[in-house]
Amino acid sequence: MRDPSSAAANKSLVAKSTSGDINASPESSIQRQHKSQQVTESDADRIRSAVTRLISNSIGELEELTTELQKLQEFLKCEIERVQHEIDSALSGVSIIIETIAPWKNPAISAVRNPPTNQGSSARDKLKHWPPPPAD
Repeated sequence: MRDPSSAAANKSLVAKSTSGDINASPESSIQRQHKSQQVTESDADRIRSAVTRLISNSIGELEELTTELQKLQEFLKCEIERVQHEIDSALSGVSIIIETIAPWKNPAISAVRNPPTNQGSSARDKLKHWPPPPAD
């Protein structure tokens, strides 16, 4: 791959060498041109290798990030399932409590469900008539 700027640099080197030294042999200008081309190629190779390193590092980091995100996604799914199970358990407990407390809220319904077992007067009725009437 030839760089247009390196071609211009090569032309300027050839122009300087021909104008500065009239007795310079064509072989020495070719050698200079060859050296210049080698320097340019080595610079291009260094740049390519640096870009390759940066790209490979970036790809590696992106793969690590992807792995971490997948682990996080799995963790979140497990946590969602755990929390959902706890919510279901709590709702079951609340419905048991509601069923237990419901008869206390409506005493009329409670009396129908749980009729009194003794047919005599209740303790409350006895207190209403306190003190007992005198015995004759």
